[in-house]
Amino acid sequence: MENTDKLTAAEAVFGFAGWLTSRPEKTVMSSADDAACIARLCGQFTKENGLAEPRDRWENNLIHPSGECSHGNEVGPNESNAADRLRNASQA
Repeated sequence: MENTDKLTAAEAVFGFAGWLTSRPEKTVMSSADDAACIARLCGQFTKENGLAEPRDRWENNLIHPSGECSHGNEVGPNESNAADRLRNASQA
């Protein structure tokens, strides 16, 4: 399916996270787990949404945030808009 309205990078990230959180299957991701499953899911999401394949050396452009996500349900003031976007994406 070709997507005529291109997603922004942020929309794709939130859409992917929303899809993962709405699936009945658990998706486990950590440095101790095999990345093959998440790589397949990334590919599936990319293809389904008509997104371009990653470019050569795309990982050189990444900045990984530091810090841990709290395990509670509390959402900080800077996270409330992001949490709303994720909930909306998972309901689409």
